[in-house]
Amino acid sequence: MSHHPSEQYVATGQMAGQLPDAHAHIRVWDHVTLNTLAVIGLETFQNGICCLGFSKQNHGNYLMAVDEGDNHVLSVWDWQADKIVAKTKTHPDTVVLGAFHPHEDSILITAGKQHMYFWKMVGGKILRDKKSGVFEGEKPKFITGMEFSATGDVITGDSSGNILVWSRDDSNIFNLQHAIMRAHEKSVFTLRMLSDGTLLSGGGVDRKLVAWDSLRGYIPAKAERQLSEANGGIRTIVEQNAGQADGLLYLATSNNLIIQGSLQTKFTTVIQGHSEELWALAVHPHEHAFLTAGYDNHVCLWSSATHKLLWRVSVEKPCLSATFSPNGALAVVGTTVGLFVALNAYDGSLVASFQVGTEQLDAIRFSPDGSLLAMGSHDNTIYLFSVLDDGRTFRKAALLKGHKNFLTHIDWSSDGRYLQSVDGDYELLFSRENGIDINTVSRSESGDLLAVGDSQGFLKLYRYPSTQKKAQSHQWKMCSSNVTNVKFLYDDGYLLTTGGMDAALMQWAVQVTEGINRNRAKRY
Repeated sequence: MSHHPSEQYVATGQMAGQLPDAHAHIRVWDHVTLNTLAVIGLETFQNGICCLGFSKQNHGNYLMAVDEGDNHVLSVWDWQADKIVAKTKTHPDTVVLGAFHPHEDSILITAGKQHMYFWKMVGGKILRDKKSGVFEGEKPKFITGMEFSATGDVITGDSSGNILVWSRDDSNIFNLQHAIMRAHEKSVFTLRMLSDGTLLSGGGVDRKLVAWDSLRGYIPAKAERQLSEANGGIRTIVEQNAGQADGLLYLATSNNLIIQGSLQTKFTTVIQGHSEELWALAVHPHEHAFLTAGYDNHVCLWSSATHKLLWRVSVEKPCLSATFSPNGALAVVGTTVGLFVALNAYDGSLVASFQVGTEQLDAIRFSPDGSLLAMGSHDNTIYLFSVLDDGRTFRKAALLKGHKNFLTHIDWSSDGRYLQSVDGDYELLFSRENGIDINTVSRSESGDLLAVGDSQGFLKLYRYPSTQKKAQSHQWKMCSSNVTNVKFLYDDGYLLTTGGMDAALMQWAVQVTEGINRNRAKRY
């Protein structure tokens, strides 16, 4: 991602999808309206985009990109014309960073695994400056962060925790000028130069935010903060009010948080989410609230009205499935090791837990009257438990062993007399397997809509029931990975979706319009 010098536009690099026509490309969009202004490089890039950067001196007319192909090709684009200005191969190993020099658009820098290369763009060609960026002694394993000083020095952080400053001499060669050894424990993921000459560095493993005085030879500025383990390591530093002396910052962390504060004040959470894969989603039966649980062992209750976190607790193991009791008093989550945990839905406190075999619990659902709890396991078995003492006691009632493959979904009939289930044996259950897996479905409470999430990252909305082959639907590309779960809220006003590897959590407004296809979803 790169921010245009005008601060109006943003460029993002998109990875290639699984479908044949889902090519890697760059999108430039207005960060206020979210409208796409340009789609760049379709059928040009390999696999994905690993770094992007707008030029500074010509007011952002150029955009540099490095792709994820074997040669990590560096290309410079006139992005408004979708035209390549110049390109070259960079390095066969991983490229992590890339940028235009802020003082000269003809100078570019790329860096990554055991390399930092300086490039000069001359007459439609990009040539490497082999005299610049030469390390003294052993090269760092990775260059992990890069920033520029007001005088044009290039500042890098690496995986050994060092901060290096590269200055340009009279021969226009960038040489090592300063070295802050072991500034952090292991990787320096981010660097930010403030307008007063203070350099801020953020560490991953040590979770430290440290200040350095660039005007006095990069000596420590006697100011540092260490984030809590719950916050995670620092990945990005942004000034809240650039150029002002209030010192307020936004920090993005490795635990998927955005926090705000300063070196002198306490940091508070602005936005938080799950930091690992997200599969478990359950909606409250009669309130504007929903629950998520992830591989990060966290269980979260959210308000769909305010988009705020109501409570968050940790459980022993990664979570894969979740459900509410019909009265909304209990929330139950299933884990990857066969343990299920029952929580008080109002405050997240532990009510009970029970070990159900050793395999992961892929699906979990209360009967309509709340007297039974069904769990579909990866050991091909459905476990039925009686729910006693308002959910404080669970007693094993039955084992259903009819399946020959692991369970994926279970659902009760409205009277609680029947239980239907789906397993992972696609040859048995699906006559036309086309490579696109349907991961999750949800029927609206009114019974006239069906939401579907698939393995290509698409959310689809159908009428229910859909009795014709190739039934018409509305569809939206939600994410680059799986759509792992989808649920309507109890009043059908909103739809919730979760992503897998990207841990995305999205809320969609269900809008009613005139005509045959009267229902549509809009991301909210």
